[in-house]
Amino acid sequence: MTKSWLSPEDISSTAGEPFLRLPAPHQNIVITPPREGDDEHLLTLFGDISVAHCFHTIPIPFCRDHSQAMFSQAKEEADGLLDELRTAKESPGKQWKVVGGCPLKYIREVQESGADVFIGRIWVGRDQYEDVFGKAERRAAVEENDARPVGDPSIRWTIGVALAPSHQGQGIMTSVVHQLLHSWLVPRMNVRYIVVYAFVENLRSVRVFEKNGFTKVAVLQDEEYIVRGERRSLTMLEWRFRDPASLLARWYSTVLSL
Repeated sequence: MTKSWLSPEDISSTAGEPFLRLPAPHQNIVITPPREGDDEHLLTLFGDISVAHCFHTIPIPFCRDHSQAMFSQAKEEADGLLDELRTAKESPGKQWKVVGGCPLKYIREVQESGADVFIGRIWVGRDQYEDVFGKAERRAAVEENDARPVGDPSIRWTIGVALAPSHQGQGIMTSVVHQLLHSWLVPRMNVRYIVVYAFVENLRSVRVFEKNGFTKVAVLQDEEYIVRGERRSLTMLEWRFRDPASLLARWYSTVLSL
């Protein structure tokens, strides 16, 4: 393992790719870019109806065409971002180059042998404004958000997460979201505002985000949330960046005024 030009990420000396490692007790979990063959892993992940059922955007049954399309889109974006960062050739001490996305998309468990196993997916993108119900109004909001330049702090982002059932309930996804948020989204994308959505009954996903400082802002109910013949409601949560320096200054100001 060598230190990466993507600091604070690392470059794997075996796979030759950047990755983020989770802190203890999940130090055997890494987040990496897509790799050839990951479409088969996506097929297994979302082919599990207990996983696919948690997402209104995932078709059931989830077939090979779906997994290949999902993989191709992720690979193209990740390759483009990594090429952009390689070309930048940042010098030590210089401010990190801000990019418009995250190339680290897939979650893997590293085995004692050094091989790793695909266990999940995390994706980041500009929000689609699920809380705006009128089609024209939603389209206008999305277009306005998409038109904002890379690094604009007013961009509204969203995150989606999916983890294999075999690894749920262990705190892994909470750590994944935290690591990606503070090691990539804030310093590398200048992310300042994120909204996420989860079906109301998906308490585990809601809890993952709450543990990362997200707060519930609404329960969305609309006639368009008919998913596979069933009416569903979405919990909407949001996260806003809080500058530690400004929070400390506010604390000092409060203390001094006492």
